[in-house]
Amino acid sequence: MKVVALLTTGLRSSIGSDALLREVAGKPLLAHALDRMARVDKLDAIAVVATDSPADAGIERFCKARGITCYRGSGEDGLGRLLAALKAEAATAGVVIAADAPLVDPATIDHVANLIRLTDGMVDWIGTPLTKSYPLGMEVEAFTVAALDDSSRRCLDPDERREGTTHLRSNSRLYRLLSVTAPAEQHRPELDFSVTPASMPTIEAVIRHFAGRDDYGLTEMIAFLDARSKGAKGTARV
Repeated sequence: MKVVALLTTGLRSSIGSDALLREVAGKPLLAHALDRMARVDKLDAIAVVATDSPADAGIERFCKARGITCYRGSGEDGLGRLLAALKAEAATAGVVIAADAPLVDPATIDHVANLIRLTDGMVDWIGTPLTKSYPLGMEVEAFTVAALDDSSRRCLDPDERREGTTHLRSNSRLYRLLSVTAPAEQHRPELDFSVTPASMPTIEAVIRHFAGRDDYGLTEMIAFLDARSKGAKGTARV
C-alpha cells in the first residue's frame, strides 16, 4: 500500500497564503506543519494541495522554493482536488491534514497512517474528526483511494464536494469507518491549535517554547499550556 499525505488548504477554512506563510520562530507556519509531517515514517510521500484561488498563489511559490510537490485545483471541489492529487501520486491510500494545523502531532499522524496500512482495505476511512475529543488543529484522517474515488462518483452535493472527505466519512452505510479518539491525557476538545486570529497567540507561544524542536507532541503542548495558565493565575492572585 502506498500512503501519501496531503497538506491541504481550502477544506476546513478560507485561510490563505498570508496566514499560512506567516513566520514564527524563523519559519512559516506551513513549514512547521511540513517539518512535523516529515517525522512520520509511515508515509511514502508528502504533497501540498491548494486551491486555484489567487489567495493560494504564495503557497505554490513556497512549495516550489522548497522542492515540495504542490497540486492546485478548483476551490469549489475539495473532493476532486484530493482525488486528483492522490491519483497523480499513484497512491492507494491518503492521509489528510489541514494546512491551518501547523502543530498537528506527528504521533497522531503516525497512528492513523499505520492503521490505514494495517487494515489494508478492510476499512475505508479512519480518523479523528468523527468524535470531538482532540483539540482543534489535531485532525488527521486517512482513507483508501478506492473509497474516495467511489465517494467522488456518488457525491453531487456542492457543499460536500467543497469540504473534501465529508461525503465519505458521513455515510457509514456505504463505507466502513473507524473513529480514532484521544487518549485521556489528550482529551482536551476545548483547546484550539488551528490558525485563527484568536488562537495565534497560543500557537506562537507553543512554537517559541519548543524552539529548535519539531518532534514535540500534544501531551507536551498541553502540559506547557496548563503550566502557563496556572502561573498566570498565581501571578494574578499576588
